[in-house]
Amino acid sequence: MPLAIQAKMLRVLENSRVRPLGGTREAAVDVRVVASTNRNLAQMSASNSFRSDLFYRINALELRIPPLRERPDDISPLLRRFLADQPGAEGKRFSMEAEKLLRAYHWPGNVRELKNIVKVCALLAPCAVIETTDLPSAVREGKSQPGTAGSGASGRLDERERNAIREALDEVGGNRRQAARRLGISLRSLYYKLERYGLS
Repeated sequence: MPLAIQAKMLRVLENSRVRPLGGTREAAVDVRVVASTNRNLAQMSASNSFRSDLFYRINALELRIPPLRERPDDISPLLRRFLADQPGAEGKRFSMEAEKLLRAYHWPGNVRELKNIVKVCALLAPCAVIETTDLPSAVREGKSQPGTAGSGASGRLDERERNAIREALDEVGGNRRQAARRLGISLRSLYYKLERYGLS
């Protein structure tokens, strides 16, 4: 969320008033905010990329849900649950070998990635037992294991993207909105990439 929008959000939370788009008068609102993020807001607040006053306003009760790679014991019950939700997948199950590979995978896409893999396997696996050969190649080859990110073709692509962002920012004197326009991406995407590559 850009800093300008953070300031507006803070005013809404402090005053409990909003002005509808196109309106001329403010209206009172009574809301409860539930916020979710995969970023470290405390660190971002310390580096001034997230407003500290907004951080303390929304951080009344914090619930941390570890990423899937930190809780492999949850994978088997999640597999059963997601399979049960798939129409036409009655009687299907993952073999022990397939589950072992899924538990060893690093899950960069977290639970959503697992859910999508279950959906594809349920649709395409020819037999009732989903085997390792039915799993995506990324899972079979363990491409997303820690330490492999940033290597090979993927690492070269990341480096080119990082350099392109640096060049665009240099060309427009650091103006992020103009840089995003030049790169053909949204401002929100640019903020995400700046954080990802440590350019913010």
